[in-house]
Amino acid sequence: MKTQVPDKQAMEFIAAYDKPNSDKYDRHIVKIAKTWRSIMRSRQSVQKIVDGIMEDFDDPKPDDYGCGWDELKEKFTAWAVAAEWVT
Repeated sequence: MKTQVPDKQAMEFIAAYDKPNSDKYDRHIVKIAKTWRSIMRSRQSVQKIVDGIMEDFDDPKPDDYGCGWDELKEKFTAWAVAAEWVT
């Protein structure tokens, strides 16, 4: 299955950041990772969702966001380019 590696990557973000005491940063990481998994499983066009996530990444990174944000941005963007959602 083509999405196996990206799906595993998304699940790793969810596992690492989805905790009972999650802060705003953690919840944002989890939201995007879950949306990413949903996109990979969808049979319908999801360009608007991908564009929205890319807009999230275009915004300046808040000072209190850590390296997980940068890593998720890198992995999601690589996937979006490879899947031809972003050119």
